[in-house]
Amino acid sequence: MLHREIILNKKPLKVLYEDWYSIFANEVEKLPNDFIIELGSGGGFLKEIVPSIKCSDILDLPTNDLTFSGLKMPFPDDSVGGFFMLDTLHHIPDCELFLNEISRTLTTRGGGETRHD
Repeated sequence: MLHREIILNKKPLKVLYEDWYSIFANEVEKLPNDFIIELGSGGGFLKEIVPSIKCSDILDLPTNDLTFSGLKMPFPDDSVGGFFMLDTLHHIPDCELFLNEISRTLTTRGGGETRHD
């Protein structure tokens, strides 16, 4: 996996990914359940920062936990606590269908900040 080697071996690029991944890691505890998916994991290493995340890609890669298309996700409705993706959206050929799948699978319970007036 050349892409992964490039990220891990170029110090400034690895540091940039670590910064982005730390932002993701800080959000995990705010999610309504622990079934969390990284879409388009590719050569990344988010699982090293957030071990509970399920890494996925459309390509069958050795670092994947799951291989599927974001246009037809293999999850029940209202089941995913959160999605993370980095440098992925521009690879998706039908963004409307993709966003419909996100909406279908993402849990509607909790998450994020709650406002109490």
